[in-house]
Amino acid sequence: MRTFLFIVVYFSFFACKSGQQTNVSEKPQSHHCPNDGVCSFEVLKNKSVVLKYDSTGQLYPEINDSKKIVIKFEYKRNEIPNTQDGNYREIVYFEIDPINPEVNFEDSELKTTNALFARLCFCRGQTGYYNIKNGKLSIKKINESNYGLEFDFKIEEVPQVIKSISENIQI
Repeated sequence: MRTFLFIVVYFSFFACKSGQQTNVSEKPQSHHCPNDGVCSFEVLKNKSVVLKYDSTGQLYPEINDSKKIVIKFEYKRNEIPNTQDGNYREIVYFEIDPINPEVNFEDSELKTTNALFARLCFCRGQTGYYNIKNGKLSIKKINESNYGLEFDFKIEEVPQVIKSISENIQI
């Protein structure tokens, strides 16, 4: 009876495969992800980034339905053991036009993509969302539906860990 129960439990864990495909890829050891954390990359189709301000004047994004594509890259640093408020994340958002995804933008041209950097941590005075004003975004076609994305950027307002994103995306 134990053998039968073991076989049933084994197959219920390992024999099922989800039929859904996700646009998220986690890359703990990729060339743009630091070794002390996990990175994820998402392509959000039919969405746009709307930049808003709260009552204190702080910038934040709102992801809305649209005909554009939002690219989201997130870095989560591994939690430091025995540390309260030790969470640290950086997120990069920007949007592209699916009709003409090939771009080569630099510095002030990044404004057209609503490029945004988030530093979210218990870092007094150095946390929040910031417009990306300095950088270079290049998206080039590789084949029918695959594109190479290169994004190098610098934030002046706060320290940053992620300064470069290099991914292949499918549109």
